[in-house]
Amino acid sequence: MATGAKARHFARAVFSVAAKLGEVDDFLDRFELLSLTFRENKAFRHLLITHRIPIERKMEVLHSAFGKALTNLELEVLRLLLVQNMGLQLPAVTRYLVQEARAKDARLELTVYSPQPLAVQELKSLTDRVQADLGRSLRVMDITDPGLLGGIKLRLGNALVDGTVARRLELLREELV
Repeated sequence: MATGAKARHFARAVFSVAAKLGEVDDFLDRFELLSLTFRENKAFRHLLITHRIPIERKMEVLHSAFGKALTNLELEVLRLLLVQNMGLQLPAVTRYLVQEARAKDARLELTVYSPQPLAVQELKSLTDRVQADLGRSLRVMDITDPGLLGGIKLRLGNALVDGTVARRLELLREELV
């Protein structure tokens, strides 16, 4: 089986387990962080791909390094990647996991644009309100756009809700003209 096909097959199986456990959103978030760590941290990348360190020792290091940040599910998936000699495939597996989630519409993505970084509580409150209205869990991305004069814009899929000052002024101008 080709490397890409093997990573895709692995991701589908893992996604299926995460979905059955009802942990898709959190699982994907943590796996995306693992993939980012893999790309940015040479020591982590080396740990996953080296053959010189036994798998059980690697698992001890991973458990020690990540502690309670990872659940048993993520640790077990990492162990399976190591057993199958697929440590180098972590970013590909993560990419396929995200594709699988999108294909299954497991989570919607909400992008929040604001002129200044939103406080954690503000973002959480906004997210909670949108999730309550939709009755679905969301994956939220917060983007700071200093070009906005004030207010916020929300993008959910192809829908855009523009509550910025510039948009309100534009609507006022159209109304007056």
